[in-house]
Amino acid sequence: MDEKEQLRGRIGMLQIAYAVLFIGSLIMLAANWFVLGHTTLTTTVWAVLLGGAVVTRLYRTSLVNRYNALVSGANAPMT
Repeated sequence: MDEKEQLRGRIGMLQIAYAVLFIGSLIMLAANWFVLGHTTLTTTVWAVLLGGAVVTRLYRTSLVNRYNALVSGANAPMT
């Protein structure tokens, strides 16, 4: 497998991980407000999920930029 294919696979996997983390943080935020109440543990879990989503998104963006540099002649770069 060449580098472009590996990057595409990693980018796809990171997009799924980002979605899971972000949706998990929204669910945890709603649970904090309506079900569990604000405790240190639930707030920490929410912060970790949201922070993980942000870090995943930043890493994915760097891989997309590297991918776009590899295929710099493409008409519609991947976003």
